[in-house]
Order: sequence, then structure tokens, then C-alpha cells
Amino acid sequence: VISRQYIHFIHIPKCGGTTMTIILRQMQCVRDPLKNADCCTNPGFCDWHAFRRCEAIKGCTNHMPNRPAIFKPMASITLMRDPLARILSAFFYRGHSPNLDFFQVRPYFKDIADGKLPKVTFEEYMDMHEYHNIITRMLGADSFPYRNITVTDEIYDSAVEALNHIFFVGLQEEFEVSSELLLREMDVEMVVNVTKERDQSNEKSSQLKAKLKANKSLMQRLKEINHYDVALYELAVKRFCS
Repeated sequence: VISRQYIHFIHIPKCGGTTMTIILRQMQCVRDPLKNADCCTNPGFCDWHAFRRCEAIKGCTNHMPNRPAIFKPMASITLMRDPLARILSAFFYRGHSPNLDFFQVRPYFKDIADGKLPKVTFEEYMDMHEYHNIITRMLGADSFPYRNITVTDEIYDSAVEALNHIFFVGLQEEFEVSSELLLREMDVEMVVNVTKERDQSNEKSSQLKAKLKANKSLMQRLKEINHYDVALYELAVKRFCS
């Protein structure tokens, strides 16, 4: 029996999670506006510093997976995305690449942001193991996404086990459908009306992404490097579509 009183949200970077937290806060507010008053105050996506919090949503303001909570009787929720698209998006997004690192992935990344070292190319970025198979690392190793933990077959198997126990897995590519399905599964009636949050795409980055996507050998190599995440995502799609 899954309790819907509390939500355990697993925020995988660049999968639409920030926008999803808007819906989760609205949902918990509708469910119990008195008990979950902090979910109703200052509407918007979860942001600790902006005082947009919600005690009824565990993991609302960070990227820590808290894997053990997946196996507890509360509703674990996450969004997944095609790994290659997610990686391309992360590279061009502030904070999630070596060129502007918010998570202290490697000490010398600070020198890149300060202009003391040259910026990292996408080809260099895709060879940095901290950015490999981050979905599998989160679900299988219970790790922050960008950490020096090598993903193995054993960790992948643990990630599959976690995926099979998550209450709801949506897809970034089908965000609207995912939102409606989530409300149905959570037995909440409300109108979903959100805008895409933290969209930093522009014409220049869009052109660069398109150029990288058109490089078939590069994309094939990226797929091979992140084969654990690709396999995990395919399982998530199969589950979503069934």
C-alpha cells in the first residue's frame, strides 16, 4: 500500500524536474491546504532560497536520489529523458557542465569559470566519467549525479530494481501526458497550467546542438559511453507506454 501523503521526488538533472515540482507543489496544496500550507505559499517550482518549499515533498530542492525511500510506502516520482538529449541539454546549461560548474565536480573547473583555463569542448566533456550514466548512478549507487563513481553491471542491476519500485516514472518528451497520468495515479483533480522553467535555449545553442546531433559518429560514441542510461531509459519508456 502506497501512501500519497508524502511524495519522494527524484530530480534527475535536465529531465523537466524543475517544472514538475510546480505541479507537485500544487498537487500537495490541493490535497491538504492546511497541513501542506508551505506548498501553497509563494507558488512556483521548488527553490529553498526563494522559500518555495514543501515538507510533503521529499527531495523537492535537490538532486539527491535518497534511494532507500524508493522502497518505503510513499509515492516515489521521477521524470526521465532520452540520455543523449539530456546530456546535450546539460552541456549548454549553466551549472551542469565544466564551463560553469555549480557542484564542485572537479577543483579546476572553477578556473574555467574564472577565465584562467580554456573552456571545455563537448568532446572533452563527454569523456569525463563524472558525467557518464548519471541516471544509473543516481538510482543504482544512491549518488549525487556528478560524482566519481564508476557505473558497473551491479550498479545497473540495482538501478533497474529501483526503477521497478518507483511509483510513477514520467517522460520529459511527453511532459503533458505525464502530468495528466500523474494526477490520475495520485487521485488528484486539478487543472495543470505551467510554463517551462529555466529554459536557457537560444538560437546559438540550438544551432550548436543541431550540429552535434548531426554528427552520427559522435552520437554513436556518446550512446556507447552512456549505454547503461540508454538501457534504463528504454525500460522506462516501455513501462510508460504499457
